[in-house]
Amino acid sequence: MNELDDRIKKLSSDLHAPEGYNERIDNILDSLPEKTKSNNKRTHRAVKIAAAVAFVMAVCALIFTRTQVKAGIFELFGKQILSYLGVNSDDTDESGVHSHKVHTDSEPDLSIRMQELVMDEHHIYLSLIVSASPDVVFTNDVTFAYFGVCKGESYNPDDLIGGATSCKMIGKVTDDENENSAQYIFSLSTEEKLKEDEPMVAFFHDLTQDPNGASPKTLVNGKWKINFLSSVTVSKKKVITADRSVSYPILGKKAHVEKISITPLGITVTTDVSEIPFDELGVSDIRLDMTMQMIDGSEIVLGYRDGSVSSDISESSIATEKKGNKSYAKYIFSFKEKINPDMYRGLIIEVVSIK
Repeated sequence: MNELDDRIKKLSSDLHAPEGYNERIDNILDSLPEKTKSNNKRTHRAVKIAAAVAFVMAVCALIFTRTQVKAGIFELFGKQILSYLGVNSDDTDESGVHSHKVHTDSEPDLSIRMQELVMDEHHIYLSLIVSASPDVVFTNDVTFAYFGVCKGESYNPDDLIGGATSCKMIGKVTDDENENSAQYIFSLSTEEKLKEDEPMVAFFHDLTQDPNGASPKTLVNGKWKINFLSSVTVSKKKVITADRSVSYPILGKKAHVEKISITPLGITVTTDVSEIPFDELGVSDIRLDMTMQMIDGSEIVLGYRDGSVSSDISESSIATEKKGNKSYAKYIFSFKEKINPDMYRGLIIEVVSIK
């Protein structure tokens, strides 16, 4: 092939063409005669080149059409994940909760496609489309036996971000690539502060029916991953520095609230627990009765000292850390339904009002 043949071949290689396309281009180009002095042969060659270029343009049109179809599907899933979080997609500017469009696929076999990401500094929500062969039946108790998120581009237990609590199926969907598909919402709530534009990988092991039940049934064996960049999509945030002169009782000692951080997705309460001699007492359970008060008079129960689950909270966690001679406890709560941080009025911790 000469220089013109090479150009046509390069153009075809830059496109994501259907199976068999490259072979057909090779056959067309190989059939073209080399340049001669005959005008008739040049004319015949020009006709064949035009046919090859027309074929390339047809492939471009096909790919463009498929892209338009997928774009429409992305908009549909955008409304669904925001709806799952209790957000009207028409009011995202007011609520401060936005979603980030993503299009990444897992490896073949069972297919996992990530459509969207909603995230703040302590919470991650992923909208996933899981597709499988027709013999796999998607039901509400079908999920992955093990799942989570790691920092970096591959699964590494040392880089695991703790707090992945659920990967729930919210319904079957009609996907343009596989009719046997379902939408899942993956959620993570962590005490670790998440950074912007950091490479991350979500991983999923073994699609299983009732994985936490008495008789789990593995439907598809395998390990899958989805790579993405962290992107904080929640713009509304309220941070309150608490009055240290106010303390609340815990384990016979006093503790102080240092900082309260609220987004539409959840609340993080950082407390100074330096007075508590954890080693001497031999205890680590620092759960509290904690309620959030709103300006309109309503209340959101965050947690109970006895460990009972609040109907207002989807996930919660507690972490402790030492900084110098200080000890801190961080309480992280994820709201079942999004809230407006501007409506926050105060906290009640162990009957003590914290403003």
